[in-house]
Amino acid sequence: MPLSRTDTDPAIGDTTDLDGGLDAIARNAGYADGLEYAGFWVRLGAVLIDTILLLFVTMPLLIWVYGWSYVSDDRLIHGPAEIWISWVAPAVATVLFWRFWQATPGKAMLSLRVVDADTGKTLSVGQAAARYLCYILSMLPLGLGFIWVAFDRRKQGWHDKIAQTVVVRARDRGPERVRFGERSSPDAGYAAGRARLRGSHMGWIVAAAVLVVGLLLVAAWAIALPEVRMVPWRTVGLLTEYRSMQIPVHQPYPPGTVCYGGYLEHVDVRARTSYQVADDHGRRVPCLP
Repeated sequence: MPLSRTDTDPAIGDTTDLDGGLDAIARNAGYADGLEYAGFWVRLGAVLIDTILLLFVTMPLLIWVYGWSYVSDDRLIHGPAEIWISWVAPAVATVLFWRFWQATPGKAMLSLRVVDADTGKTLSVGQAAARYLCYILSMLPLGLGFIWVAFDRRKQGWHDKIAQTVVVRARDRGPERVRFGERSSPDAGYAAGRARLRGSHMGWIVAAAVLVVGLLLVAAWAIALPEVRMVPWRTVGLLTEYRSMQIPVHQPYPPGTVCYGGYLEHVDVRARTSYQVADDHGRRVPCLP
């Protein structure tokens, strides 16, 4: 007696009592109803939204700390406060958004979700951190890891592949339906679990490695930074004020002058502004040894 397809393929199972027809068979095969992989352009739109929102939060804080000169200054990093405001805080916020809401504000506005590629469930903290830190790998070769999303079957960037994540949205007209895991054999669930375990370990390893490199770079920057010297003008209570004034080059450091980045600057704490000192030719004046 020949075997039916339901006897030979346990992934399909008995379809005689299913009202959903092909949809039910698709569900048994691991496909997610009503979802598709989010493509390159919609994800780029979400990134632009997140960037605008981030600037609205961070720029006022940075100007409050460093003054309006922060906008025109060409230094890559102005100090420890900028590292916390522009780098650490956004990273922590993004990981928390992925962990508890499956999306950043920009992705949520466009109905996108970041989920585990095998289970479709919410990311773990380690998985979310690995995905964020692996942005560096996607960015370094001219953004090739991000452009990869446009050509990948599951719309995964390099950071998605390393962290084993996918970005999905409500199905519209995309060519590829979302499928979580492989259920074509009895051992597939065990294999998928092992793959997720390896991915989790790899995520923590990558996250730890990138974090160590980042801390070493910050430490090197802090060691190379020249000593900051400030001369108070007058003290009123607990507030030390600094006077901002134009000075000829031949005079010694006046009150309110600091040595920052190897060059002279005037600092006005009350106005929270600083001014670069220039000579008669418009060149910045280096600090005295």
